[in-house]
Amino acid sequence: ALQGRDLPVRGLGSQSNTKDIVVAEVVPTYGDCKAMTRKAQDLLTRGRSKGVAATETASEYMRAFRELRDASDQLEDARDDLNAKLADQKRGSRRFFLNAIIALVGTVAAVPFIVHRLTL
Repeated sequence: ALQGRDLPVRGLGSQSNTKDIVVAEVVPTYGDCKAMTRKAQDLLTRGRSKGVAATETASEYMRAFRELRDASDQLEDARDDLNAKLADQKRGSRRFFLNAIIALVGTVAAVPFIVHRLTL
């Protein structure tokens, strides 16, 4: 089952690479989609545990299936936006890392000049 913000994003890695992406920012109905999934799981579990014939619960199962299909379509439609958000986040992380390295190298390079000026 998908956890909180972890929606697999095609082409950019596994679920663990998307842990910092808040899916609800891109898919406002994400919480509803998760709730529908839980309700469908409960429905199937109840149906199995009661031993009720499938024909008796077929209409309920079909309703749940339609809801899940709609939720799946919403998530699939948001995939490109999620991929773009993940790519932006990766670019931002790289930019921060490079800026930190440049600042560190600049500081280390400036030390000899400062020491030389102080010794004059």
